[in-house]
Amino acid sequence: MILTEIIQRMPSELQMTMVEFVEVFRKDLREEFAVRREDLAALQMAVQELADAQRRTEERLEQLAEAQRRTEERLEQLAEAQRRTEERLEQLAEAQRRTEEEFRKYREASEARFERIETALAQLAEAQRRSEQRLSRLEEVVQQLAEAQRRTEERLEQLAEAQRRTEEEFRKYREASEARFERIEAALAQLTEAQRRTEEEFRKYREASEARFERIEAALAQLAEAQRRTEEQLLHLRELTLQQIQALREAVEALRDWQKSAEDKLARLDGFYLEYTYERKAPAILGEVLHKVRVVPRDRLEEYVKNLSRQEVLDLLRTDIIVRGRVWDAPGDPEVWAAVEVSAVVDEKDVTRAARRASLLRRAGYTAIPIVAGRQLTKEASQVAAIEHVVVLTDGISRFWREALTAAGIELPPDWLAPEEPQQGSGSGA
Repeated sequence: MILTEIIQRMPSELQMTMVEFVEVFRKDLREEFAVRREDLAALQMAVQELADAQRRTEERLEQLAEAQRRTEERLEQLAEAQRRTEERLEQLAEAQRRTEEEFRKYREASEARFERIETALAQLAEAQRRSEQRLSRLEEVVQQLAEAQRRTEERLEQLAEAQRRTEEEFRKYREASEARFERIEAALAQLTEAQRRTEEEFRKYREASEARFERIEAALAQLAEAQRRTEEQLLHLRELTLQQIQALREAVEALRDWQKSAEDKLARLDGFYLEYTYERKAPAILGEVLHKVRVVPRDRLEEYVKNLSRQEVLDLLRTDIIVRGRVWDAPGDPEVWAAVEVSAVVDEKDVTRAARRASLLRRAGYTAIPIVAGRQLTKEASQVAAIEHVVVLTDGISRFWREALTAAGIELPPDWLAPEEPQQGSGSGA
């Protein structure tokens, strides 16, 4: 049983009260629907925050990977520095080997020079011995011997002077050699000390490097463990996030289902209210085109359509409103019946039903037109209404009156009301 019939069966003093109750109930539903939309917006914001947290976690992982890459580069630099140190040590060892080789050669050369000096002294002694033998053989030649002796003495003096100079040069050379040997020994001592310090520093550096390597390996192990825990936490967080997102999706889906159900209920309730309003205010709403407008009671409809089949009568009984009236300013003041389908949002099905039921009224012998009324009209419904010559009433605007009346066989004067002209006095409820 539809809402209008229920209200009509109530006592007249309760009908307006029931209409007001429906209006209040409709307003409450709308307010509750608005709150639910705010809840949906809050859920969407929560999903966005979870997505932002996931993005920040991925950025943190990229920073950890970059820090690990820089640590590996630092390890490669330390290995390169250690290699250069080993090469420097090898060069130092080679330099020390060359120094020892040069010292060995210098010592051998010095010993050879000493041997040559000793040989020269032996030769000088041998020459002196031969000179004495020669003097003994030349005793008879005293003058010659004396002269020779003088020359020999002069020669000996020269030889002695040469010997003295040789000894002085040898002494100076020996002192210079000893000084050079001392400098070489001091340099070798310094080199040995430097090598000892280098070995000590290398030992300390190696120990420090090993300790640093151990710390780095420990830190890398800790980093690997931390990274493993982070990956586990991220995996857990991802699973938890997916679960939460799935729960949010289910909640949003449930909210959408509830919203659709509420919208359907609200649309049905709005449709009932519109149907009741159009039925009560039919003379005012249609008064610009029709006069003497009356609503055909459902309980008397069968009397007017006796020539229709049972199924066709049932189809007509399901019409939201059936009205009858006479066309203003039409020749002969002809009567016209109208099958009116009322819906909050008029769609293609509403237009098709109105056209079909107006056709049934015409088969019953009446001049009839189809009418659809509501708050909104879909694009498809507008197109079908234009093709089927169905009158459209939405928000005080009427369309296709001339086409519908002409298609029903009613002649209209040229200056008759245009189809697009606004309906004045239709009432806010329309």
